[in-house]
Amino acid sequence: VYTFAAAAELPHFRRDRVELEIDGDPLVSDTAMLAIGNTRFFGGGMLACPDARYDDGLLHLTSIEGVGRLGILRHLAGRRGGTADRPEVLRRTASVIRIATPGLALWGDGEPVAVTPAILRVRPGGLLVAGAQPQTPGEHRAGSPIGDE
Repeated sequence: VYTFAAAAELPHFRRDRVELEIDGDPLVSDTAMLAIGNTRFFGGGMLACPDARYDDGLLHLTSIEGVGRLGILRHLAGRRGGTADRPEVLRRTASVIRIATPGLALWGDGEPVAVTPAILRVRPGGLLVAGAQPQTPGEHRAGSPIGDE
């Protein structure tokens, strides 16, 4: 379903010039698709951030740079295998990512969540999941409060 929905949006496709700060370092991206996450997959199984781990406290950024409709179609066709090894793919890891470009919609798990500018960070242990096991002893404190950061 995600692939068909993405293909239906191709006539409206455009790249965006996005101004970012990756742990304070400026980066300008001419992106066709920008994914920032702390898990590997999105969009029904698209391997967007291949090295991401939900418990490492880091954000993983993947941007498909400078491609048009045909380039995006190639990525959709190969979505199960990921895009990390292609020359037009930019990947970064950070503790804090600031998106300075105003007016871009941010989506999370298929839902709109914010409009830029925005500051993104991961809060390790900020979400308790029933049945989840910590990766290393002491990494997770059951019942720890979620703050207002």
